Amino acid sequence: MIMRALFLCCLVLLMAMGAYGQICPGSSLIYIVRDKKGVAIDAGGKDVTFNSAGTTRSNTWTVSDKDLIRGRKVEMPDKVRQLNNKLTGLAAFGMCNFKEPATLKVTIGGKTMELTFKFGPMGDVESTDYIVDSIPFKAGKYEITLNHDPKFYTSYYAPTGWKKIP
Repeated sequence: MIMRALFLCCLVLLMAMGAYGQICPGSSLIYIVRDKKGVAIDAGGKDVTFNSAGTTRSNTWTVSDKDLIRGRKVEMPDKVRQLNNKLTGLAAFGMCNFKEPATLKVTIGGKTMELTFKFGPMGDVESTDYIVDSIPFKAGKYEITLNHDPKFYTSYYAPTGWKKIP
């Protein structure tokens, strides 16, 4: 009887430890789409198509809701902040964070931008939100490295971070 009780206590303890290791709020990546003139456009509009089904969760994209900032404290230019609740972006999600680069193909007017989002070290942070601004739309391959600022849960990344790749 004592052995059975000890076994059950150990089993409950192990289950609790496993559950604790998997609890986190998750991470999100919001991409602001811009047209060839650099004007932010609604990603859910008929002019924008994108790859929605990826091979991993971080490569599965959807149209975000209009609350791009999600009520979070984040440093960003006022022009970008004013887009909140006015248009949608494209969103991918990671649990608890992004383990590998996220990729996205956005097509406007028959031309495609192939984007790679690389993630820098997270430090002690388990989850974070990324708001990534676009360069003016131009066909080609581009990448950006998103280094998380531990002072903020949500970080904004300006278009200047994008690099054209061959």
